[in-house]
Amino acid sequence: MLKNVIKQAQSLENIIYENFESPKEEIDKVMEEEKNQYDILLIEDNIETVKFLTHYFKTNGYSCKGIMRGIQALKELKNIKPKLILLDIILPDISGYEVIKTLRFEYLYKDLPIFFLTAVPGSDVEEKAKDLKATGLILKPFDLEQLDIVFDYLK
Repeated sequence: MLKNVIKQAQSLENIIYENFESPKEEIDKVMEEEKNQYDILLIEDNIETVKFLTHYFKTNGYSCKGIMRGIQALKELKNIKPKLILLDIILPDISGYEVIKTLRFEYLYKDLPIFFLTAVPGSDVEEKAKDLKATGLILKPFDLEQLDIVFDYLK
């Protein structure tokens, strides 16, 4: 009888292991995804601005990844969802307007906070940002206090 109980326990242990333990490949995939997670995606073509802002956010406890082209950013966003996007309007390949338009059509990104970060002034930009459902607009050159609103969305 004891042998029968031990066999049943081993059988039950195997069933539990098969159903509740992840295979090594699955664990590796999850670890890789966690490694690639970050809070802010910065889509900006000026390398100095990218360096400055990624360092600034890091010193404030947030991870930030900079990408310098719109199409590259859209590819990146197929694999990851940051908490917030800072988006330049003038990019070397497609405009920030096209990037946000594409993202707002996708269910996963329809409510994601997206701030335009641009040197393009004027009411046209403000109107376009509103039409494209941008969360906000930060004009360059910016004061660091203007970035405080970003922190409100990251909490």
